[in-house]
Amino acid sequence: MSKVVAFIVYSLLWLWNVASILFLALFLGFLISIVIDDFNPLVFRVLGALGLFAGILWAEKVRKKDGLSKFHGRVNAHPEVDGPTPRNGRW
Repeated sequence: MSKVVAFIVYSLLWLWNVASILFLALFLGFLISIVIDDFNPLVFRVLGALGLFAGILWAEKVRKKDGLSKFHGRVNAHPEVDGPTPRNGRW
């Protein structure tokens, strides 16, 4: 049972990495639509595909290099709660 829960947690962390890049690409498409004053679905499709591809590559790089839980632990760490660490320059 614990392996199933761990698989679900790691899958959600991986999807979080992919979704962050995908949403940035779609937001860029939204900004492009505002600038050209026209909604073009092709822009969203192309940028969405590029964002999905880049997100998958980034999520796999993070998973292989540091591990998803370590990466998200560092991203979401709060120095006020965790105390000083060598990473933020104070001991």
